[in-house]
Amino acid sequence: MRGWIVAWLGVALMTACGDNELPDFKKGDQDPYFHWQGQTNVGAYSLDDLSPEALELILHRIDALDNEVLVLYGHATIQGVTAATLDAVFGRARDAGIDTLTFADLTSGGPKRTGIAVTFDDMEIDNWFGFRDVFARHDARATFFVTRYHEWTDEGRQKLHVLFDEGHDVEAHGVSHLNICAYVELYGIDAYIADEVMPSIEILKADGFTPAAFAFAGGMMGTAIVDLLEPQIAITRGITQLPQ
Repeated sequence: MRGWIVAWLGVALMTACGDNELPDFKKGDQDPYFHWQGQTNVGAYSLDDLSPEALELILHRIDALDNEVLVLYGHATIQGVTAATLDAVFGRARDAGIDTLTFADLTSGGPKRTGIAVTFDDMEIDNWFGFRDVFARHDARATFFVTRYHEWTDEGRQKLHVLFDEGHDVEAHGVSHLNICAYVELYGIDAYIADEVMPSIEILKADGFTPAAFAFAGGMMGTAIVDLLEPQIAITRGITQLPQ
């Protein structure tokens, strides 16, 4: 499409850019809370490879929720989210009487309510599927932001449909997981939307899913792209640095 640079960008590190440079949720960082006020972008705290201290900070924020949704994200990889972390997060929410919501719930609107939204990025479908016992144990649902769907096997796609049928949400995370910061710098926002965002929505719709959200690979760079996407995409998700 645009030569060798696509392959390089596809494996780019999740480098923070733009709004993601601060060490905590402060002015300029992305708000990891959804406030039920029609916002079109939300950040997310990471659940990847958490120390006990970092996990406790997340759990404390769950305890403090009041008519808002705390958004969390992670990767089902070796250094990603563990079943123990999910048990702790879902268990704390359950004990507090807090719902686990998906991005489909956020985009459908309704009255303000307290919740957490746990999201997974990329394409580790076998590992996502392996978390089904954890989800069932806590009656919890998650959102899966999918990338490189054109490369998925039929078996992987079937497993994703099983998760979808069980109440989980499937949303878009780009055609080739291109780092937004690098790609926009080289080709511009319009090219990123045309090459990476909209086709990843369309391929999921063609396979029977109902995506209405998009998660940026590499964080997010300002609000201009969110404004451009708003007519087609109800909400976008970036990343937020861990609380300190």
